[in-house]
Amino acid sequence: MSPARGLPPLLLLCSLACQSEAVGVRLRFPSERTFLLAETVSLSVYDGEGTGDTSPDAICRALSVQSSVAPAGLQPLATSLNQPACTFADGGVSFDAVETGRRVFFAEATSAEGLPALRGCTVADVYPDPTDDPEAAALGVTGFVEVQLATLPSFPDEQTPSCANVAAKCQENQPCAP
Repeated sequence: MSPARGLPPLLLLCSLACQSEAVGVRLRFPSERTFLLAETVSLSVYDGEGTGDTSPDAICRALSVQSSVAPAGLQPLATSLNQPACTFADGGVSFDAVETGRRVFFAEATSAEGLPALRGCTVADVYPDPTDDPEAAALGVTGFVEVQLATLPSFPDEQTPSCANVAAKCQENQPCAP
């Protein structure tokens, strides 16, 4: 897969499948600035096998466009809950024992004020078919799912991060919110 513009992909390793197959998830932020202003991120995995109101497109639409609430009666198969944004850069979140098949991956990042700032949703077929991607092999995952995040109207456009870069935020633990 070719890298997208902006911040290099942040890896999140999740174990998905009854056989504990591992799948890497790349969260793609629109820019380094958007990552720096993201305080927490949550990632949820939903069953994408449904139709109608529980079809993958309907799930993504409900989660991304509306108030990040899944269609009635639909619960996530797994969720990371809110974690510091840097946790996702480290690959420090994992999911165990989620069955293979069509899945919906939804991510939401919040600002320092606790408001939703970025969201992204991707539908992927997850199966234990190893890829020949050397990065996947090095990480011990069968492949990657990419979730592209986009800014919401509540994104703090007027704010400038108080830290210089990802290393300052994640390695030096500098606060980035103004």
